[in-house]
Amino acid sequence: MMHQFLSNNRDDLIERCRLKVAHRPARGATAQQLQNGVPLFLDHLIQTLHSDFQSTRLFMIMGTCVTH
Repeated sequence: MMHQFLSNNRDDLIERCRLKVAHRPARGATAQQLQNGVPLFLDHLIQTLHSDFQSTRLFMIMGTCVTH
C-alpha cells in the first residue's frame, strides 16, 4: 500500500526533496521550510492514505458480510 511505502521511505524522501529544493536556481526555501515543510506534508499524506485504506477495507469487509 502507498501509505506503507511512504512510511517506510519517509526519511529518504525528505532528504531527496531537501536536496532538490536546495538546488533550485531562482527561489530557494527558508531553513524552516526545509526543516518542516516536506515532513509535515508527508505525515499528512501518509495519514490520509492510511485512513482511506482503512475505510476501503472496512467497506470491503461489510460488503462481504452483507453478501453472505
